[in-house]
Amino acid sequence: MRRMLAALRDLYTVDLVCDPELVPFYASPGMRPASGMVVRRYTKQPGKNAGGAIY
Repeated sequence: MRRMLAALRDLYTVDLVCDPELVPFYASPGMRPASGMVVRRYTKQPGKNAGGAIY
């Protein structure tokens, strides 16, 4: 994490999504918890899912 954050140090924002139990891990190198929302448009995503159907 520290190397990744160092590599991204010139960016204004670094966003990361994780499960609640991982928050302490990501907080240790200086990241702070924040809430957010997301929209996923799976029909716009290329590729196939594990069952073989196209999204």
